[in-house]
Amino acid sequence: MILTITSDQETEVVDGPSAGAAITVALISAITDATLNEETYMTGTISSDGSIGPVGGIPEKALAAAKSGATHFYVPQGQGTITIYVPKTTTPFPGWTTTVYEQQQMNLSEYLREQGHTVNVQEVTSIQDAYERYTTP
Repeated sequence: MILTITSDQETEVVDGPSAGAAITVALISAITDATLNEETYMTGTISSDGSIGPVGGIPEKALAAAKSGATHFYVPQGQGTITIYVPKTTTPFPGWTTTVYEQQQMNLSEYLREQGHTVNVQEVTSIQDAYERYTTP
């Protein structure tokens, strides 16, 4: 299938595997004449069985969504927790400073709160799951 989307308004281009789930939800809503929550964003690949697969760059995508007005952000199952790198600087002796970056796991909603955004992050497993959440007020 080739899907072409046009708009009479200025839009940002969304493509690539990370947009697969969002594009599929948009296509289903167009076919069923359902209204989508405009403050809901998502990322994830789509598999032939309807499952939503993992993607990279979740913190950056979530932050971009938050800055664009997202109140809900859906991510693939298992990606609601992210790895951040926290700098730990020590001065073992005068004139010598070392910085080591330690990995820490953090809830994505908490990460966004620390950046000044309130976004409800939820993990989704399938297109059906995402579609139901997108179309539920």
